[in-house]
Amino acid sequence: MSIISNGLNFFKEHKDAFIAIGVFISALVSLFAAYLVSRAQRKNVVGQLRAQWVEDLRQDVAEYIYTAVRIIADPEEKEAKESYNKLYNKIRLRLNENEKNHEKIVSKMSEIGIAIEEKHSPDNLKSLTDCLRKDTQVVLREEWKRAAKGKI
Repeated sequence: MSIISNGLNFFKEHKDAFIAIGVFISALVSLFAAYLVSRAQRKNVVGQLRAQWVEDLRQDVAEYIYTAVRIIADPEEKEAKESYNKLYNKIRLRLNENEKNHEKIVSKMSEIGIAIEEKHSPDNLKSLTDCLRKDTQVVLREEWKRAAKGKI
């Protein structure tokens, strides 16, 4: 009995200290929970942005190919040339040239630009645009997988 009464007396004498320790532990648990929620939200936001980037790149490359074909069909079409230049730069700015698969897209776009300047045949352009499409699909697939996994 004396051990129990000693223990109770100890708690009574130091109850303020135990309350402070409890409050401190509660604050740490709350801080840790907030950190975990913040990380989850960040991954979700980054995943959504990456998914939007994938869709925007897909649309821009499709429009780029369409515009290149229009220029080969009618080299004097001023609107197509303006659109081509805008899309070329827009796509280049979306890509990271330090990544191998992104560099393939940039390289293929440069080849298409040369083909347009040199007025290559539609068959040659089709071959180049098919390669561009395939290279873009590789990048889109990789990025879509990263977005689905929530990787940052």
